[in-house]
Parts: sequence; structure tokens; C-alpha cells
Amino acid sequence: MAVKNDRGTVEYDQIQVDFCHIVAPIAGRVGLRLVDPGNVVQSAGTLVLAVITQLDPITVIFTIPEDSLEPVEARLRKGAKLAVGVFDRSAQTQISSGTLLTLDNQIDTLTGTVKRAADLR
Repeated sequence: MAVKNDRGTVEYDQIQVDFCHIVAPIAGRVGLRLVDPGNVVQSAGTLVLAVITQLDPITVIFTIPEDSLEPVEARLRKGAKLAVGVFDRSAQTQISSGTLLTLDNQIDTLTGTVKRAADLR
């Protein structure tokens, strides 16, 4: 009887330890913490613990000159999958590649560019 009680105590303690860990529902990179030790956190609360940035797949936003708008739109209307390459700041090393998803419906009149979104995998 004592052994069964001890097993029950161990199982109960294991459940309590499991509740001490926070597991994210998605994979990604966690930003800076938004709570500090000592803050009260409740499951029904609205307090955000951390922001997770999903890395796979990831979407990038970039711009193209408005002069390129019509040829790109024409290809998209025909259902073409347009390739997108993402390079580092020096434009020397390709970081990733993907396909164009969509384009913004506004032209930035200050820069003469249109925003685009691409899905990287």
C-alpha cells in the first residue's frame, strides 16, 4: 500500500513539474522577454510572455520600382510563379529564395516603389 501511495505522489509531482515549463505551439525564434521574474502570469490573462517569429516558412516584404509594376502584374495574372532571391546587405551572398506571393495596391509616391511579399522556404 505504501508503494502505491509513493507512486501516486511521484506521478503527482511529475505533473506539477510539467506545468512549470512553457511550450510554444510553433517553432521559431523568441524575441526579448516581455515579463520579468516575479510577474504574475495567468492562463486566462492577456499578458504576452514572448513573441515568437516563425522562420520556416517566412514571408519577406520588399519593394520594386513602379516602372516594373506592369510586367510583373502581367506575369502574375497569367499564373506565373516568379522566383525571388534574398541577399545580404552587401548584395553578395544569397540568404534564401522563394516565390512571389502578392503585391501591394499602393505606390509609394516618395520613393516610386511598390511593396511585394514573397514566401521563402
